[in-house]
Amino acid sequence: PERLGNDEDDGSGTTAFDARVDRRAGPVSLAFVGHLDDSETDLDQTGPQGDDPNRRLEDREMAVLPEIRSGESADRWQPAVSFAYSRHDRESLDDPDADHPLTSERGEFEGSTWKLSWINDLALGRAGRLVAGVETERESAFTTFVSDGEFGPFESTFPERIARTTGAFSEFRTH
Repeated sequence: PERLGNDEDDGSGTTAFDARVDRRAGPVSLAFVGHLDDSETDLDQTGPQGDDPNRRLEDREMAVLPEIRSGESADRWQPAVSFAYSRHDRESLDDPDADHPLTSERGEFEGSTWKLSWINDLALGRAGRLVAGVETERESAFTTFVSDGEFGPFESTFPERIARTTGAFSEFRTH
């Protein structure tokens, strides 16, 4: 901030797009939900000497979810299948510059999730409804950070890790 002696005009920008499309053809309905986000932010160090004109953070996110459902509200069985994918990429960059010739930093994170679901809604007459299904999910991510400065070089890396979960569920609802 200017009151601390840092008068650089830092910038920040985000471009985002969200969409939802629903279509019905007889007893079948299709849905698609999507989200995109791309942002860049200028960052500084603290204090009067903290102005850092080339330090920035770049962030990108994406998520999509297509789904297909079958059945009308009066049908006994209403199945649905959906697929979800999301991805998040983040990069922080700070190359040496005239004000900070001995300071540099590079950080990166990438993560993604895949998910497949099958849900069934069964009307059991006066007894109630049974909702049951299965889903499987796969998550992966890695991160790395490299810097050099007044305390010397530093590097931290977490190699890609993958986690998978699969589960079944059911719920009985009474009227």
